[in-house]
Amino acid sequence: MNHSSLHLLGLLSLVSCATIKGPDDTDEPDPPEDHGTVIGNPGDLDMTVGSGEGAVARSATVTGAILTQVACDGLAAQSTMDDPLDLASASATLTWDSVCRIRLEFDGPLIIEGDGLDGGTFTAALDINQITVTSETGFTTDEQDFVLELGEPGWLDADQLGLATGTAIELNSSHPAHPLLVTSLTERSKVFADDGDGVISAAERAAGAAAASVSVDMPTRFIVAGDDFRRVTSTDAGESWDFDQDATGEEPLWSVGYGQTAQGDLYIAAGGNSEGIVMTSLDGEDWTQTTATDAALCGTAHSEASGFVIVGYEGHRLQSDDGVIWTDHPGDVSATYKSVAFGSDRYVAVGFSGARIKSLDGRDWLGADTTGLGTNDLNEVSYGDGLFVAVGNDGLISVTSDGETWIDKNDATATSMTGIAFGEGRFVAVGGGVSLVSDDAETWTEHALTPTLDKIAYGDGDFIAVGEEGAYRSSDGVDWTALSVAPTPRLRAIGFGPSL
Repeated sequence: MNHSSLHLLGLLSLVSCATIKGPDDTDEPDPPEDHGTVIGNPGDLDMTVGSGEGAVARSATVTGAILTQVACDGLAAQSTMDDPLDLASASATLTWDSVCRIRLEFDGPLIIEGDGLDGGTFTAALDINQITVTSETGFTTDEQDFVLELGEPGWLDADQLGLATGTAIELNSSHPAHPLLVTSLTERSKVFADDGDGVISAAERAAGAAAASVSVDMPTRFIVAGDDFRRVTSTDAGESWDFDQDATGEEPLWSVGYGQTAQGDLYIAAGGNSEGIVMTSLDGEDWTQTTATDAALCGTAHSEASGFVIVGYEGHRLQSDDGVIWTDHPGDVSATYKSVAFGSDRYVAVGFSGARIKSLDGRDWLGADTTGLGTNDLNEVSYGDGLFVAVGNDGLISVTSDGETWIDKNDATATSMTGIAFGEGRFVAVGGGVSLVSDDAETWTEHALTPTLDKIAYGDGDFIAVGEEGAYRSSDGVDWTALSVAPTPRLRAIGFGPSL
């Protein structure tokens, strides 16, 4: 989380979620529904970096930034920010009349450049990809401006940074000051009411914060799932696995996802063969099962603005704001959608016969113009660095920035690829005993693998992939280490979220 944004990846069987073929929809969607009270005279949210002790930040730069504003009734609005974005001088328009949570997600690291007041310069690469501020009671935004102060006064300390006249400090995760700086951002950033000048005065600070940050520096919980409704979790990047549970003789789970709802954090697993099964969990350990459709469900995605989306057989395209009540917005009954991802304010789904569709709200869908594009099955789609990248049979790779105009790559491999994830500034795809790695979705490098890996997720600095032989971990998509999770019942899906 290309937090990213929070990433949701699923596994689709070449037997089950891969046998029905059909066209995708081409009807123009209706405009997205209005799901909240938008204020008539919205205020602005300016951003600034907290002052230092003997040091000052000149810039705080991130890429791929998405700002989510959550109203106190649980409704949310997302906006894509400038890329790159300087958090020291950024601003946004507030949407709701009462806001309870503001989340800024981006592709880490956060790069802060600054100067020592007595000389010297510093560049700090902070391993963080999200800052969230919350208010239990909410703050009213109509005709009122606010300032989001990142860090706290004095958080940039020249002595801790080691600044001296003539020095140029390069600070990364190994520097002693790194955890202190990350803690200041994730636990001590605040929102203050402002008179419109973008500067927090002594009086405005004394009035108290309208919202304060909550820590998001939590360990990642990977969840793998598979045959017999198997679910097993790890909070230490696959070193150990807990809560291994299954139901012998039951059907497979094909995808795992995570998202935040008005009711709290929620994990989702979807699957089935003869019918579509949805399972939900508040902690990744205890699960509740429901039957959602009469055909298998294959892929999941989530956005804070429009909730969960699950796609699958017979044109099923389910949407839910809370993960409890689901509404189907089906396409052609002959279509199979195998995977869905969210990014750039839209969902993009892919499937059999090269199906490519998009939706702005998870309800109304539009089929892409596939003239001249490959018609091989597309098995998985992932979002990162402003691009959706889909992989499929016989080496088909298809890339889009908007879900409408696609470009195919057919020279990377002849192997059918079944999974793809984005992390560490690169896409990594797996399938058929190989991995493909690309920094730009244009040029790909193929690497032979001993295990056959089917699906892959990225979180907390590692790629973890699953397949018939079990689970494997890699920091770069090239070199892989086997993990100590039993390979049976077979693992078919992997996703991740925070360890709650």
